[in-house]
Amino acid sequence: MKPSRTLMIAAATLALLLGNAFAEQKGRVSYDVSAKDTTYTHELNLNADDAPNHIVRAYEFRRLFPSNAPVLNGIEVAEEWERGLADRTSGNGTSKLYKTLIMKNGDKIFAEATAVVVPNSSTGRTDGTYVGKITRGTGKFTGVTGFLRGASSFDLKGYNAGNTEWDYSISE
Repeated sequence: MKPSRTLMIAAATLALLLGNAFAEQKGRVSYDVSAKDTTYTHELNLNADDAPNHIVRAYEFRRLFPSNAPVLNGIEVAEEWERGLADRTSGNGTSKLYKTLIMKNGDKIFAEATAVVVPNSSTGRTDGTYVGKITRGTGKFTGVTGFLRGASSFDLKGYNAGNTEWDYSISE
């Protein structure tokens, strides 16, 4: 009788482990977006007078995916929005940014991140690197968690190109 009890405990443990594995979907997606697919919709640059070349900046841009749209949990991304606040002196500084992915089915994923930005003397642009967390989602992405990281190259004339990687899990 002892072997069958051990077998039952092992089967129950395996069922619990597999049940938890199936109750959560995990994924990773990485994509690049060119400057031609990115449009600034709002920009405000304020000169702070406490130091030379000190700019406080608020911005918003929209990214479209006319081809090769990223796919999360089987659903294509239709567009990405980013809103941010930056504090830079001579091109060096930090930014707080908020991202919204709008999926083709209308669902959304929200994230926030912090960036460090530095001037790139070879391109004349500013390079930024960011990392952050997924804060929530709607529809099929309710319960989404995870993080994102990325890099971008931009200037104050409207150029912005970059890449982003999302690591996510969705509880069911």
